[in-house]
Amino acid sequence: MKEPTVDVRPRRTRIPLVALSAAAVVAVALVGGLLTQRLSGVAEPEATPPLTSAPPLTQPSGPEGTQPPLTGLELKVINALGTLGITGLRAQLPFRDASIWADLGSGSQLFVNAYPLGTVDRNFTVIDDRQVAGIRVQHVWRPSSADGVTSSRFECTSDEYWVRGAVPPGFVDIDALVERFIGALGCRP
Repeated sequence: MKEPTVDVRPRRTRIPLVALSAAAVVAVALVGGLLTQRLSGVAEPEATPPLTSAPPLTQPSGPEGTQPPLTGLELKVINALGTLGITGLRAQLPFRDASIWADLGSGSQLFVNAYPLGTVDRNFTVIDDRQVAGIRVQHVWRPSSADGVTSSRFECTSDEYWVRGAVPPGFVDIDALVERFIGALGCRP
């Protein structure tokens, strides 16, 4: 007698092409409808009431983001420039010095630095030395100055001042500015 055999090959079921096409159309219609429904819900944002006024500006509430108050030396330089009609602004945060600049327009700037006497190194070359308003003023150049600009340097009471940059309107030259600046600082010989 013969033993029975079992056929283990997978059977293929044939789905008519028309039924398969119809199922695909239904699936696409369902997915497309769901997507349209979801997108229309997203596309319609909630109405927001119109702003009646601008929100208030917020000021930093702590030490971060705020500058320390001007030092006495900065105020002295800014006030002296102000008497000459020049608006001086803090150029960098101070240590013991004052670094003040003035925008003169058209890209021109004036810089005034002030230091307590004895705090600036003496690594500079004196080009000339003269008396202005009874005060010794030197044209000096620093080897570290990449731009080759000379400064007018003078001492007044317990500070020294360095002035450089463009000549402000209303002054013939930087020497005329320095002379009036010395007077505005109240320097005495």
